[in-house]
Amino acid sequence: LAPRAWAELGRLLGGPIAPELDIRVAVDFEAMQTLAPEGVRLPAHASGVALSAQGVILLSLTDPRSFRRPDLEGVLVHELSHVALHRAVAEHAIPRWFSEGVAIHHAGEHSLERIRTLGDGTLRGQLVPLDELDAGFAGPHGEVDLAYAQSADIVRSLIEGEDPARFRRLLRGIRGGMSFDDAIRDAYAVPLGYLEREWRAAVDRRFGRWPSFLAGLTTLWALAAILLVIAYVRVRRKHARTLAAWAAEEAPALQLAPPPPPPAAAERVA
Repeated sequence: LAPRAWAELGRLLGGPIAPELDIRVAVDFEAMQTLAPEGVRLPAHASGVALSAQGVILLSLTDPRSFRRPDLEGVLVHELSHVALHRAVAEHAIPRWFSEGVAIHHAGEHSLERIRTLGDGTLRGQLVPLDELDAGFAGPHGEVDLAYAQSADIVRSLIEGEDPARFRRLLRGIRGGMSFDDAIRDAYAVPLGYLEREWRAAVDRRFGRWPSFLAGLTTLWALAAILLVIAYVRVRRKHARTLAAWAAEEAPALQLAPPPPPPAAAERVA
């Protein structure tokens, strides 16, 4: 898995990346902490951590939130992405939200729960400005989830924009010594603030017109309600088409059938 994911990261990030890695796997979070370099304190919610500067990846076989086995392959790809991006920009400084967004995108972690979190944040006016977003990763659980959701969606818009080559130009600019903001302006021909406003407008179009009651529903119930409405509309349309087809089939027979004979005289008298 790791060599294949590393090669894919090279294609995404614009070139081959030095492959030296130290991957350490532990049974649970406490054991993972003992495998960390001296003086490094791991975040308590993590089942995987990348120490990009040292080229070290730490993995736990137990999710500290649920105490279940995590998606170890997904966690590994996520952490590999952090190290690869760090090396792709020649270890120059980048915002954490950008690094997290790249890792989520490459690991394919665009879950329904993350979409719901982004939708809720939009409806409640809780989206965090980009220049404050990095602090959200150190906040309470809800703030952390929103920080990840925003990061994932913003970076997706940068990678999947009208010209995907702009993303690799952004990385080249950072690698060449530009600041992150200057590299954004060079690659996308607009400042980061403009891209943020465009992204917020797109998110508002996606979520801003939802009925407010959907903000309090789980994704499952919301999707179930939508699917039920779609199914109802399809059944009504199918029923209407069936009635129209029956009417079309019966019309010629009704036109060709002779009129009924007049009643007999005796019957008329009666």
